[in-house]
Amino acid sequence: MDAGKILIISAPILITALVAAIFFVITEIRKRKFENRNRKFQEILQDKVGKIESEISSLKLYLNGIPGTKNRYKQKAFISAIDELNNYNYDSAIRLFEEYLNQFSVSESERCAILNFIGMSQFKKGEYNEALKRANEMILIAERIKDKEALCIATANKCVALDELGRHEEALSACEKAIELKPDFAGAWCNKGVALINLDRYEEALSACEKAIELKPNFALAWYNKACAYSLKGEKENVLRHLSKAIELDPNYKENAKTEENFKNLWDDPEFKTITS
Repeated sequence: MDAGKILIISAPILITALVAAIFFVITEIRKRKFENRNRKFQEILQDKVGKIESEISSLKLYLNGIPGTKNRYKQKAFISAIDELNNYNYDSAIRLFEEYLNQFSVSESERCAILNFIGMSQFKKGEYNEALKRANEMILIAERIKDKEALCIATANKCVALDELGRHEEALSACEKAIELKPDFAGAWCNKGVALINLDRYEEALSACEKAIELKPNFALAWYNKACAYSLKGEKENVLRHLSKAIELDPNYKENAKTEENFKNLWDDPEFKTITS
């Protein structure tokens, strides 16, 4: 009789424990499945976004904005937009990124990253005023949420947009602000070099580019910009040496150099032609 009572009392407890165990197992399976899917998503992004030098920081910023998103439609939408950007379909990329912001709920950090990609696409289209607007929007958000990395990226973006608009002194100030925020940001030092070149301050430009190379030895653009500064100084040997290194790191600079106004004085030079052929 007493044993029967114990059995009756224990049954609900056993059932509850069994349900809890099943729930725990299901939760763990879902958790691992989600973690695997998110890991795969990040690997895809590393492959797609990491191909473009200037987007590497944006990738980190983006992933910080959506830690472990469960929304696979959101992931798919983002990858579609990145594919358009990688395929140089900038109008389509801008449209998809803007739809992304309108369709999904996004964090402020994530919004910064998406604005960065939109601004990048606009910059590559030559829409420098629009790119500048996106950079300024990023700055406002980054300051509000106290995101130092986002603020640094946005300020560096502002620098290159201002430089293309011919506002070189303002561009230089923006670069110096980005460096103040993150002294080891090679991209900001490289951008500073370009602003200084456009201000005819070649020795300072060389120092800025050298700092970028010191921070990131395989930074092809910094080697290329250093070659530009040497060209404007009339130092042919240094031009050829630094341009050769830039091309070694990124063969695309062969074609760039053929139409680069800073190398105009060397376009007909046999050694220059050999390097760029």
